[in-house]
Amino acid sequence: MELIVAAFQHFFTWDNLILIPIGIIIGQVLGAIPGMSSMMAISVAIPFTYSLSPVAAVTLLMSFYKGALAGGSISAILLGTPGTVSAAATVMDGYPLAQQGKAGKALQTAQISSAFGSLFADILLLTLTGFMAQIALLLASPELLLIVMFALMTVGAFTAGNKIRGILSALIGIGLSLIGPDPTTGLPRYSFGIYELEESLPVIPVLLGLLALSEILYSVYKKQMQSKQGHLPPPQTKEDSRMTWQDFKNCFPTIVQSSAIGSFIGMMPGLGPSIGGFLSHREARRTAKQPEKLGKGAVEGVAAAEAGNNSVSGSNLIPMLSFGIPGDAEAALVMGALMLHGIYPGPQLFENNGPMVYGLFFSLIFSDLVLIIIGLWIIRYIAIPLTKIPTRWLYPLILVLMLYGTYGTSQNLFDLWLLVVFGIIGFLLRLFHFSIPALVIGFILGNQLEGWLQRTVIMAGDNPFELLLRPGIIVILGIFLVGYVMMKLVGKKVDQSIAS
Repeated sequence: MELIVAAFQHFFTWDNLILIPIGIIIGQVLGAIPGMSSMMAISVAIPFTYSLSPVAAVTLLMSFYKGALAGGSISAILLGTPGTVSAAATVMDGYPLAQQGKAGKALQTAQISSAFGSLFADILLLTLTGFMAQIALLLASPELLLIVMFALMTVGAFTAGNKIRGILSALIGIGLSLIGPDPTTGLPRYSFGIYELEESLPVIPVLLGLLALSEILYSVYKKQMQSKQGHLPPPQTKEDSRMTWQDFKNCFPTIVQSSAIGSFIGMMPGLGPSIGGFLSHREARRTAKQPEKLGKGAVEGVAAAEAGNNSVSGSNLIPMLSFGIPGDAEAALVMGALMLHGIYPGPQLFENNGPMVYGLFFSLIFSDLVLIIIGLWIIRYIAIPLTKIPTRWLYPLILVLMLYGTYGTSQNLFDLWLLVVFGIIGFLLRLFHFSIPALVIGFILGNQLEGWLQRTVIMAGDNPFELLLRPGIIVILGIFLVGYVMMKLVGKKVDQSIAS
């Protein structure tokens, strides 16, 4: 009872109550503009988190993220062009519905399904994370080392043009994490005589450069800066402009199923919301009473895609908070923000900061309720104007905020140079189809990986093969084998869904 009271004290603050609606509104606006991304939305929010409490900071970032994921459906439905990559599956049924004069129905379905999927994932986050952290506390260095290695290989294999490039990306990230003091001797290494690198690479300029600045450069290079103009027929009846109660009853089993699928995808490192959307849409088609309608303008298809991609937005925090392993690049940005506040995710987090963590969970659940209210207001009044905003108007503003956010962490001009350098590096890696998420997660986890490797080598002594007989190692290897087979099946189903 004391824990719940303390958690509500962290949640029920003016910062949270004011920042959650603001974050969701701005996130929806950014997500609705083709060419933007959830990563850019989070990057915009980072400069405003420095003076906030850890709970308010993460809640603001997640509000931007949730808003951007839901907002991506607006342009997917009205233009046939997803505002964010995560909404790509929504196009398959959302745009045909809009062409039939049912844009209002599709938009309402998308917002309601998005909020439900996000709420489902956050309730799962609340119930599962503490239990998983308790399991993590029982694991020693060999088991934790194995989990991190599997996570990096998974991210690399599923987020690049091919598996080799993905694994190389993760290795590059680990190499970058080695810059700084040696954990054993404390002496600087790989600093190339640059004083500022002797304390290791700062997290924020590296992440903003790789994830946000590189995406802007890549979009400019590809000339993806101008929104299309939509010309859609008006609704023929009142039912065409809204999600009716009958629509909701028909969609509800699909929404629950898709939320469960998306939540599972979010817990698997490296898969992300777009996979959740496509896989959920495919499963909805498989289980539908009239599968031939999906892909041609079915409300159930919109519900499946949006519940599936938005449910990733809470479940991707489960491995991050319990094991210290971010589920995707967005979770890595959130992890970086926590580290700025002196909070290090992992098994000890619940012991050291239990009330704060549960306060965060309550804040996220509250943000889901706000998401549906704001989402319905946005699609009623400003959805169409949002899709007509060219991204070239927003990129300069986002760039200024990134520069401010980078300089604000340290008041050091060197960090601005790092932002530019890693922005260019990220752009080149995108150009040659390397995996930015794998590199980022490798960079975040590199120091932990090195520490666990050193302790594992010491434990192994003269006979490293004894480690393979540890019960924890055997169980984890079995789980990994099952997980690998399942992810191969997921990959095939997603490819089939995209092809069809």
